[in-house]
Amino acid sequence: MNDRSTLHTIVAAAVLSVGLANCGGGDGNGNQNNNQNPGNVDYSKIEQSPLAEGALIEATDEQLAQHLTNGMRLNMVPNGAIRTNDLVFGGVPESAQPQPTNSNGQTTDSTGDKSSGGSGSGNFSETNVHVAGVDEADYAKYDGKHWFISTTPEYSRFRDNQPALRIFATDPSAPNAEVVANYKMGEKWGPVSEMYLVQKEEGVTSSVATLRSQWGNVRPLLEPMIRPAIAIDAIWPGPINSTVKVELIDVTDPENPDATWKMEIDGSLVNSRKIDNTLYLITRYEPWLHDLRVTHLGGENKENEDKLNNAAVNKLLPEYSIDDKAKQLLSRKCFIQQNLKSYHGFSSLVSVTAIDLAERKVVDSKCLNANVHGLYMSQKSLYLGGTDYTADFLGGQGRTALHKFSLTPEGLKYRASGSVKGTLGWSDPSFFMDELNDKLRIVTTAWNQGRRIEHMLSTLAESQDKRGELELVAQIPSKERPEPIGKPNEQIFSVRFMGERAYIVTFLRIDPLYVIDLSDELDPKIAGELEIPGFATYLHPINDDVLFSVGNQADEQGRAQGVKLELFDVSDITDPKVVATEVIGDAHSHSEALHNLRAMSFLQASEDQLRVTLPVNVFKNPNPEENFWRSTWSHTGLYLYEINGLMSGELSLDSSGYIEAESASDKVKYPQHGGVDRGVMHDEAVFYTHGNAVWAAFWNDPKNAVGPIKYEEPLICPTVIVPSISVDVYSSNRNVDMGCTATVTATSNGETYELEGVARKVNDEVIEVPVVDNAATEPFNGDAVSMGGNGVTVSRPISIGRYQCTYTGPDEVAGDFEVKVEMPEHETQYFKTRVNANECNVDTRFHSVTLVHESEPVFCTQELRPSFGITVEIDPDADVSACDAEVVVSDQEEKFALMPNEFSDRKNACSFSGVVYERAGIFDLSISLDGFVPVSVSEIEVTKDECHVHTFRETFKLEPAN
Repeated sequence: MNDRSTLHTIVAAAVLSVGLANCGGGDGNGNQNNNQNPGNVDYSKIEQSPLAEGALIEATDEQLAQHLTNGMRLNMVPNGAIRTNDLVFGGVPESAQPQPTNSNGQTTDSTGDKSSGGSGSGNFSETNVHVAGVDEADYAKYDGKHWFISTTPEYSRFRDNQPALRIFATDPSAPNAEVVANYKMGEKWGPVSEMYLVQKEEGVTSSVATLRSQWGNVRPLLEPMIRPAIAIDAIWPGPINSTVKVELIDVTDPENPDATWKMEIDGSLVNSRKIDNTLYLITRYEPWLHDLRVTHLGGENKENEDKLNNAAVNKLLPEYSIDDKAKQLLSRKCFIQQNLKSYHGFSSLVSVTAIDLAERKVVDSKCLNANVHGLYMSQKSLYLGGTDYTADFLGGQGRTALHKFSLTPEGLKYRASGSVKGTLGWSDPSFFMDELNDKLRIVTTAWNQGRRIEHMLSTLAESQDKRGELELVAQIPSKERPEPIGKPNEQIFSVRFMGERAYIVTFLRIDPLYVIDLSDELDPKIAGELEIPGFATYLHPINDDVLFSVGNQADEQGRAQGVKLELFDVSDITDPKVVATEVIGDAHSHSEALHNLRAMSFLQASEDQLRVTLPVNVFKNPNPEENFWRSTWSHTGLYLYEINGLMSGELSLDSSGYIEAESASDKVKYPQHGGVDRGVMHDEAVFYTHGNAVWAAFWNDPKNAVGPIKYEEPLICPTVIVPSISVDVYSSNRNVDMGCTATVTATSNGETYELEGVARKVNDEVIEVPVVDNAATEPFNGDAVSMGGNGVTVSRPISIGRYQCTYTGPDEVAGDFEVKVEMPEHETQYFKTRVNANECNVDTRFHSVTLVHESEPVFCTQELRPSFGITVEIDPDADVSACDAEVVVSDQEEKFALMPNEFSDRKNACSFSGVVYERAGIFDLSISLDGFVPVSVSEIEVTKDECHVHTFRETFKLEPAN
């Protein structure tokens, strides 16, 4: 039994049937109180609504109020279905596979229509979507003239970084790009993860529609949850709903974007789609009365019932507002299933809202009280799916309910509901459903007795006899066609419908690709099968004869290796063949395209050639036979491929190289930047965005890409002078009145600085040292900084000794320092420190030194100090690392090669030490590095005190050889 199955079994005892019901309607006044449960209520008799099997009906206020409040009662039962943020079963965000393209490279659905999107000049790629003509939100959108990219803040103390919409003007003829605007979105709502383009006329983007959320504790996927037992009387705040914000940013003047309209909706975002300029939002809302009390009795008490029985329906429904005006109900049309009993309940409301972005108004909104975690949308219909896992938990098969809405100019019209055996699985549900000729094809999975997996393809159509019902018209496997889809225990990894065909990939240790013949709607059948190593998570039919896939290579044990691209000849559906295979990297290599279709781009360069891009984090393993998992990150970039021979029949998959954004080095072991990873193609140019920056290159010359092209916020530096070092000096003899009789010097790069001291009597209190304007009135003395007024106040609690002196200096000098602290009647102490510079100042290094009074015995610290600390610097643009240098010291007896510091933070500078410890004497030094003039220094004296050597520190800049 796999982990998921085990988890299902554990949860079974805690989860009741997840039902499908609804909201709203009735007499329309919205103020009808719920008086269906007066007096005592037996909570043990309340059940969650069973799975809907027939048509839905529009609810009255009384029906809706009773059903919702019963659902809230269930949420107060310790063994009920409280939803937490920790476990979610069922669907995951849209991902995994692209929509197929026709012979022109345009994305097609089952009817072969072209995809939607902006159109600037030339031939360019657009967002890869599930269904042609049905646009999907993404982090980045391109209209042929401007690339609109969502950026995420990068930490900086001195830059006003906020989530932003960054606009790049592209020049594909150069190729190049430039930042023309950086529109700050504000931090309250976080970064933009969903974005659409709005065009009032062909080829001209008038606005960018952004979708953002403020998250509550209600997840956007509604699935059964484990409810924690509540042992004592406690107050649970109940579900706190998210809020979804739709905002229009006017970009008619791309250099001066401006927010012109916004809409805020109660609930969390499940998904969205856009057809032309109509945005369809699917949101979920969890009604709750915030002063309800959850008790150890598991339910009813008088205070709760008073609130529940008097709850007005309109207080249980989601609302929305436009431009901060008064809130209003989102939906008055809500559907529930038929034949509900008075003891049934289910509280979550799923709303589908159509918004005209061009006219900036709500067209229509409908809601269901339904378990929904997946959707499929064609240009004509919307299908919402929800899975009942209860039967699965109990050793049964599971069942999926489906609700169909037609899309009309006036809004959404409910059409029919039905259900099929099995569940939609764990990957993107939109790939498991498809509509052709008003019929829905769907792939589901059931776990039969003994946990045997059964995959099914079903066809449903609106019933001619029963109004409002989707009925099953065909299914495989069947009595007539018993051949299973997949081998025993194989899971489905990808599904792709295209017209009268379906492609299904299952996997355990090998990758069977199944071709399903759907030409006879009433008699589907498996036409062909192909077994290959690895698995595909992304299928892209290019035309009737060619299929492209992305997935992972796998070894004989089923362990995933590099990212695999594969090209298939499917002209004979009974005998599919592999034409070409490309594997990028080794184990741990990853591409977002493996789980998000929008990470891939496609462009038809000619009738014979289709171009493809995808971002990849590449890991390499020089000896996989010794240790399969010992792969290390090599680089991150946008990979370019051509599918050639589409017309000639000489099919091939050819690499065009990659644009590199980051690469590993001795100092950098992992990728340093995240955020959006996308590529777009425009004529002979390709553009790549990674880590808030953009690269531009010709398709045939990606290694010479221009970039990174980026925008940086201006520095906002405080007007203070910051010392490099702060040293608190104490005496081991507490009776010594130190004053500031010590001398503290710091040496770096041959320059010696004497630190200034200020004495204080300390009584374990916080000493405030103000620093005003550009000069410190007293020496810098702390590590806590608070900004305010015209200056900075720094403070630090002092608790060691009665008398203390703080020495500070030099001001604003970075580098490696050796510090010497000496005072009459005390032993001299040495220590070394490194001072780094930030974008504005140096980062002060704080130290505390207790000098041993001559009346005290000498105690040497238990450490080994190196005799040398050598820093080698080279030109930042050099092709080698400074750590590749050979640094050798020698005295009259022996020669030593110093070791580089593997954690040096710059490629052009590296520190060398070690090997020679506590060794004083006269040494010679030599430094060599291929391509640079060698350096040699003679008669370097290393001295020593009673305890340790005084480390010789120096920095050497190597000059390139002629």
